[in-house]
Amino acid sequence: MTAEKRIFALLSKVTEVQKSKVSKFSKMKSFVEKTTPLSAKLAEIKKDKKPFETKKPNIKLGKVDELDYNFQTVEDEYSRLSYFVDEMFDEYYTQAVQSWQVLNDVFKNNSEGFWRFEDELAGDKAKLEEIEVLANELGVDVSEVYPDFTEHYNVIIQGMALDASYDEKEREFYNYFG
Repeated sequence: MTAEKRIFALLSKVTEVQKSKVSKFSKMKSFVEKTTPLSAKLAEIKKDKKPFETKKPNIKLGKVDELDYNFQTVEDEYSRLSYFVDEMFDEYYTQAVQSWQVLNDVFKNNSEGFWRFEDELAGDKAKLEEIEVLANELGVDVSEVYPDFTEHYNVIIQGMALDASYDEKEREFYNYFG
């Protein structure tokens, strides 16, 4: 006998044994179902195909109608407050503290190293104005003496206006946060 035939013969025997065991199990199951009281009740339930239910009593008390808010409303409000207290507050508080620290550091310590145009460039502004007066006295256009005069002067003037806005923001910050 070849190896293939031996394997096929073994598989056939295994299949026959399994079929025999399934058959014996089915017979035992049928016997138990027919002879026990519980099996009779199960068979009846299967026959009716209705699940076994217990009914809850429905009792109404007049006090329930006197509640100001129903359960769903109370639960919704609880969820909103819980979300704020447990999650949202910490997130926004952390952001507020970090923002305060950055702004305070900028205004108090000039952490960004911003020039204050009034202080830093007042001298250059006066020098540019002097150049303009001398150019006019010579009868020459100031752009011939200094080609970037207009742009340079305008940036200084705009920077000084920006200084005023910076000072206003600083006052607003300290007025609000102390």
